This record gives sequence, structure tokens and C-alpha cells, in this order.
Amino acid sequence: RTRENERERERTRERERERERERESARVAQKDALLRGEETLRNEVQLAHKQQLLQKKTAKSDLDEALQQLEAAQTAIELETKDKKALRSALDCSQQELESAHQHLKSLGQRWHTAQQELEDTKKRLASLQQQLEKSQHEHESTQQQLRSVQQ
Repeated sequence: RTRENERERERTRERERERERERESARVAQKDALLRGEETLRNEVQLAHKQQLLQKKTAKSDLDEALQQLEAAQTAIELETKDKKALRSALDCSQQELESAHQHLKSLGQRWHTAQQELEDTKKRLASLQQQLEKSQHEHESTQQQLRSVQQ
């Protein structure tokens, strides 16, 4: 009878060790998932930041180019005012350049607006990911408390 009780206690200890291994495995898996989530969040933030910087640089470069075009058109108009025929020709040409530059500026404005919208969307996505991360951390803490409670 004593041996049978001892064997039953040993089986009980073995089941408890197995449950502890399973809990530890679950803790490790949860911690790995949390770390992967944090890494993904960091990568997405870095990518969004790089994309935003690139879009701003591109837009600024395009705006500078458009300003140079406008300045060139203005200079052309001023130089051609000496002669009426040349002035008329220059005005026609400059008007086309201005219209082209205006269209280019409108296009840049639309691209800028799109970039701003994408930035807002990215911010919303990052906020959502942050909430998910906080929820995961809370669940992890809750699980840890439950495990401590079970261990006690």
C-alpha cells in the first residue's frame, strides 16, 4: 500500500512537472511573439519614417525645380520686353511655360497631399499596432499572474 501511494505521488509529481514544462513553453512562446511584435513595430516605424523623409525630399526637389522654371520664365519675359515682336513671342512661350509650371505645381500639391494622407494612415496603423502591443503585454502580465497564482 505504501509503495502504491509512493507511486501515485511520483505520478502526481511527474504530471506537475509536465504541466510546469507546458507553462514554461507557453511563457517562452508568448515572450517570443511579443518580441517579434515589438521588432515588427520598430521596423514599420522606421520604414514609415524613411518613406516620409524620401517623399518630403522628392517634393522639395520638385518644388525647387518648379521655382527655377518660374524664375527662368520671368527672366525670359523681362529680357524680351525690348522688342514688341520678340515680346509677343516670349510672352506666348513664357505663358506656356507658366501653365506647364502651374500644372506641375498642382501635381506636386496633389502628391504632397497624398503623402500627408499616407503619413496619417501610417500614424493610425502605428497607433493600432501600439494598442495591440499593449494588449499583448497586458495579456502576458495576466498570464504571468495566473501562473504565479497556480504555482503558489
